Amino acid sequence: MRYILGIALILACLFSGFSLRETNIANRAIHADESEQATTAMQLYDSGEYKYNPNGPHGPTLYYWANATQKKASAEIKIQDYRNALTPVTVFALALLILSGRYIGRGASWGACACFAMSAIAQIYSGYFVHEIIFATLIYALAICAWQFACSPNIWLALATGTLLGLAQSTKETAIISYASMFLSFGVCAMLESRLRENIKWILWSKATPKLAFAFVLGAICTMVALYSSFGSNWGGVADAIKSYSHFFEKAESQAHASGFFYYFKLLFWQKCEGAKFGELPIVLLSIFGFALAIIYRKKSAWKCTFTIFAFLNALFAVLILSMITYKTPWLLLSPMMFICAVAGFGSAMLMSSKKIILQIVGFVVLAGLAFWQYKLSSNASLRYHSDPRNPYIYTHTVRDFDNLIKRVHSASKYSQYETDIPVAFVAKESMWPAPFLLRKYRNVGFWSNDNIPQNLEIFDVIVCDYSTEKAIRKIIDKSKYDEEMYGIRKNLLLSVFIKKDILNKIISEN
Repeated sequence: MRYILGIALILACLFSGFSLRETNIANRAIHADESEQATTAMQLYDSGEYKYNPNGPHGPTLYYWANATQKKASAEIKIQDYRNALTPVTVFALALLILSGRYIGRGASWGACACFAMSAIAQIYSGYFVHEIIFATLIYALAICAWQFACSPNIWLALATGTLLGLAQSTKETAIISYASMFLSFGVCAMLESRLRENIKWILWSKATPKLAFAFVLGAICTMVALYSSFGSNWGGVADAIKSYSHFFEKAESQAHASGFFYYFKLLFWQKCEGAKFGELPIVLLSIFGFALAIIYRKKSAWKCTFTIFAFLNALFAVLILSMITYKTPWLLLSPMMFICAVAGFGSAMLMSSKKIILQIVGFVVLAGLAFWQYKLSSNASLRYHSDPRNPYIYTHTVRDFDNLIKRVHSASKYSQYETDIPVAFVAKESMWPAPFLLRKYRNVGFWSNDNIPQNLEIFDVIVCDYSTEKAIRKIIDKSKYDEEMYGIRKNLLLSVFIKKDILNKIISEN
């Protein structure tokens, strides 16, 4: 009975979760960060060249992955194509959770997959063209490999662990937070389990230590050097990888993206935003339940329960460290979420573990209720409010109205004497991404900061400005030649758009 009920619920969760994910990929407005990453990926795709920028986006793995998956002409690539390219990585993340069955049990591993599929954070950021899903998958793979190495140390596992560390480091510099969380988790688990403690001692202080260390370092260094050097074409990228930490430590203390200590806990639990409800509370409750049972039953099933504790502590320490950093964004929770889901899977399996049919039915009802609750919360985040500023799982997100501005530029090009060479000026203090990506086919679209306003503005058929440049631009242009419209780009950020009257009149008459 429990197997039939469990399989039915898992399949329902996987289907519902992936449906929400695919809908989010298709409909969510393009984020500024996505457009920057896509532009970098497209430069590699078109030119075959990539150089790591220590002051810019994160590591190279995202771009090489995107480059390998795209087959269209670059002019035809849409952001949805890049988002869909991350689906195989998401499937691999689920496969890793299934492989966790070796440590937490087969039923628990499938329950973990169901939880990950139903998570709003996973639905959104596994289809978000930034580094997060690749990073989260590599960190979880590293944790599994490091755990297996600690359980049965050998040179090949040392090499594999080092290689995965190198891949994670080459994806995001914030990997050091995950390393610290993993180190602390191993420390606690070693205190709880004597065999693990003895293995770690043997790894660190035995005749095999030099060989194991060499294999680990070899895997890590070779991987990082290959990727940061762009496979030998940019050796300066290796030094830049070290220099990047001055930029990211400075960024970590930036007040521009500051939030309070409990920011991540609110995202993980439950919150109401202007009437809409969001959260991951059902999954987190299952995870806390699983962690509590792992502590209670640790002596009866030492290795299974100790790995569950290890996974829970990885998530807890990572969230605590992230909470102490000033700079906060919701996508940083994706990596801890994989560990939370693993423990939640253990909790869900324990709910259905009784041999009594009545208790199995009760467990199924509880799990079905939690799944339905999570579905309602996740559908708000992934479906109903996918591009709405009220959604706490998206951050400084592009609003849907910006699509109307892009469409207006497309329409203006039809009636401009320059056609696809239409001159368009973006003059603003705030970032105008994703405009550079969305308007990349127009060769005469230019971007200027608020302290560098071009004096020949009247040659432009379309002029876009924000609050910092609007007054100055009004003084420069002949207002009798332009009509003005307003469009949103992000929450509380409106753009004033000046379009030459003859062009706008033709657009309006067409409609």
